[in-house]
Amino acid sequence: MLLEGKNAEQNSIAPSDLGIRTKVAAWMDRWSRGILVALVILVLIVACFFVASPNRSLSFMNFLFDNLPLTLPILTVVLTVLLRPDELAEFSGWLRLATPFGLGLVSFSIWAYVAGQGVDQYIMINSSRVLNKNHALLLLIISFILASFYSVVTVLAEKSDPKNKRPWQYIQGFQLAISAALLILPFFLFEDKSAVEKTTGRSFDTRQFTVAIPFRDASLNQHLGTSTDPLTECFSQRHVSAKSAAEAIQKARQLMDARDDLVFRARGAAPEKAIEVLDSLVVAQEEK
Repeated sequence: MLLEGKNAEQNSIAPSDLGIRTKVAAWMDRWSRGILVALVILVLIVACFFVASPNRSLSFMNFLFDNLPLTLPILTVVLTVLLRPDELAEFSGWLRLATPFGLGLVSFSIWAYVAGQGVDQYIMINSSRVLNKNHALLLLIISFILASFYSVVTVLAEKSDPKNKRPWQYIQGFQLAISAALLILPFFLFEDKSAVEKTTGRSFDTRQFTVAIPFRDASLNQHLGTSTDPLTECFSQRHVSAKSAAEAIQKARQLMDARDDLVFRARGAAPEKAIEVLDSLVVAQEEK
């Protein structure tokens, strides 16, 4: 009975409706193949444009490397798309691109979230751009939700009745536009490092170090005499702001030289000899 009902329903479709649907599907496939050819031609034109202008090529490569945490997922998505020309020859293949676009955003969001665990508030993207780690957490949540949604919609669209595919195609087209927009959204979330430094009052180029400087006080060791081994002391300085460990050691040495309470004075007299810094044992450790 059920089989007869289905056959009756199929037979109830007017031939004119079937003809229209067939024509629409054929037009969509031709449109898809035309877009694919146009995309290939566009890629070739852009390639020739960059080859003809070395300066533009260099600027483009610098842009890619400066924003590598985001451009690498985008390039991966583009490569994934270009390696599937057989699917892009059909209209349904274009509608399925939302999933790789969503996975590209997931890839960047995971990197940003992990990188944000080691900073106070801002993640360094390059020498001039930073990203608020709160935005990284928000992107991570959104990207996982949307990637799951894209996959579910794609499966449901493929399993749906061929007569009812049009609503699913609208949904897939909408999510394709959303996924493409969200993939480049992080570019607009990047902030200028100089502006953030002025707002927060801190420099992203400096780090905090703890410096330990071992030294020997010749006046003290002379006072103790030869009956004991030379006494080694240590000057420690925390929270030294510097761009490198060498700079941190230099600043700590300056602070150490400015103090006059490190040298032994016999009965309040002036020290007879200067202290001896053991340079080979000086350590500067970055604070976490």
